[in-house]
Amino acid sequence: MGKKKGKYCFWTALLFLFIQAASSQTRSILFTPQSMMIRNDSVRIEMKITIRGIQLPRERSLSLTPYLRKGSKEVTLPSVVLYGRQRYRFDRREELIDPRMCLVKPYTRLVGLKEKKTYTLQYKVSLPYAGWMRHASLCLRQTGKDCCTETRLSDHVLTEDIHLPDPCIGEVGKGGEP
Repeated sequence: MGKKKGKYCFWTALLFLFIQAASSQTRSILFTPQSMMIRNDSVRIEMKITIRGIQLPRERSLSLTPYLRKGSKEVTLPSVVLYGRQRYRFDRREELIDPRMCLVKPYTRLVGLKEKKTYTLQYKVSLPYAGWMRHASLCLRQTGKDCCTETRLSDHVLTEDIHLPDPCIGEVGKGGEP
């Protein structure tokens, strides 16, 4: 019984340290929504993502997944994945052996980040419009991964209400068309 309790305490402590490290790393990640509009039958979202002061351990990755949510409805946007070099090699090998393991491709992958560098990405996606999206929240889910487990680290609201224009009325400069 003492060995089981010791193993449990070890894994709990290890998980706590991983979560602490990942949460302190994510303080240096900034998502800045630049444009959200409706054009034809699609919602177009543009964001600037700035990543600075981050260096992941070689065997870990951090997935940053934006999503729209309103009530019980949710649509996930493509992820930005930050990789340690070894974790990237493991995941790529896994994908090549069994392509079903990675059904959803990330928006981009950044491998082997340097702590003293700043990385800036222009994130542009387009998805089919649904009426519930007009006043949806833009949120961000952060997920950490090591050799054996994937752990949801946090969910944050980036923009409470994205205020898309009514596509039937249209607004000049907002992307809606009459």
